[in-house]
Amino acid sequence: MKKTPFAELVDEALPLYHELNAPGPFGDDRDEKLSAEAYLREALSNARTDQKKIEALDKVVAKLPEDGNKHLLQFVANVQRQAEATRPQDGVDLRPVTGNLHYFVGLDTAAFVGVIVEANAIGSNPLELVALAALRATRDSPESFGGIEDWDKHHAAIEQKRGRLAALYQRIAENWRDAPIEFDQIGGDGRALILVKFRGVTVPAAPPAALGERLCAALA
Repeated sequence: MKKTPFAELVDEALPLYHELNAPGPFGDDRDEKLSAEAYLREALSNARTDQKKIEALDKVVAKLPEDGNKHLLQFVANVQRQAEATRPQDGVDLRPVTGNLHYFVGLDTAAFVGVIVEANAIGSNPLELVALAALRATRDSPESFGGIEDWDKHHAAIEQKRGRLAALYQRIAENWRDAPIEFDQIGGDGRALILVKFRGVTVPAAPPAALGERLCAALA
């Protein structure tokens, strides 16, 4: 039997609904986190440096005494901890940070100036220290990262799918009268609840603007 136009709309919307609402493989913020390789790559790009230089910086920082370098060491440790986090309550960073870097020394402006001064003393800067933290995090805890290889492409693809699903919802709302319907709760004034019955599920037709999403949720 040939599908109705309404059924075709629902059949196109349903897999998009599934894809956009399905739980990810990790079950935590790693589902929206860059992979270890992409995380490090982005951190290096932000710092306008390369891995070889940051590996050399890693060796220098590893030998620094705490005396005279406490702000730098605290900064790197805190950035690494959040790079390795996988849950929001732990302050997870889904991609390398570039702004509000004083947050990593307790929002203390004087302490962040200390980070800058101490970094300059070894020929570095805060964004290179972020890249160092990313290097250490991805090396020491690769399991803490996700599977996104390109942040912009990933989210552009999601937005495209959301836009297509929204357009389908609108068309479902405009064509709901073509769906199989029945009436319930018929009152003395002749008013009744209009129900859409479709492939074994029943949902109220009103409000039509939300019918597509409710129907997909019921069929999921």
